[in-house]
Amino acid sequence: MKKSPSDISAASRTISLALIFSAVIFFSFQTFILNPLYVHTSSNVIFSTTPIPEIIGIINDISYPVGYALCFAAVIYSIFKFSLARSAKPIIILSIAFLLRYVANYSLSSILDGGFRFSEIFSAVLLPFGLDMLIFAIICIIACARIKKYYLDYEQSLKANITLNKTTPSIHDDIFEDQKIISFKNPLHYSAAIAGILLSATKMLTRIRFDIALGAPSDAADAIWMVAYYISDILIAVLVYATSLLLFSYLEKKTASTPADYKYHI
Repeated sequence: MKKSPSDISAASRTISLALIFSAVIFFSFQTFILNPLYVHTSSNVIFSTTPIPEIIGIINDISYPVGYALCFAAVIYSIFKFSLARSAKPIIILSIAFLLRYVANYSLSSILDGGFRFSEIFSAVLLPFGLDMLIFAIICIIACARIKKYYLDYEQSLKANITLNKTTPSIHDDIFEDQKIISFKNPLHYSAAIAGILLSATKMLTRIRFDIALGAPSDAADAIWMVAYYISDILIAVLVYATSLLLFSYLEKKTASTPADYKYHI
């Protein structure tokens, strides 16, 4: 079925709206609710000795990879559907969302602390934003390479089956009707796994640096907590992967009238 410009525009708009909604919900929840609550409860003598700050911290640790996964997955899906060249809008939206997240965090913490310290803009805004963009660029490069390889293989299979008078499954059936939870032949699965591994590794490296500065555990309880935190960092990859697959399926249903076309990538 030939796609009209209006169909492509509608599908692109659906992807962009999903990205905006995900960024606003999760990043606003972190910035304006979880972070201030954590600061208040951990510094308040009434709450600091209770599990409340830890619970808030755990919720924040969960919302962080979910928010990132939804944003990354929307862009990956757009690249899969329309190619990198036609995914400028989601990429720009993601970049602005990430920058605004750090600007909002910095502004709110400055207000709560009683003043802006412009000397901290680099460490509080520019550096983490740059690291996010670096991770995002790596994910995009790997996703583009894997998606292009899939479409090249698909084109070859299509031509061979035409010669042999055989039927070739549609891209939708090949990608979304496969019942496997993990299939690295599937470019969306592969890209989601890479995103999860990168986010998990980044979190673990940050924790390792913190633990080195803090020193060895003082007792068995501290050691158990340390191991638990590293396990939670590893589970980030699983959470990112699962969240990405859910968004891929949702976007595929919402943009079903505009099927992916291998010709965009060849």
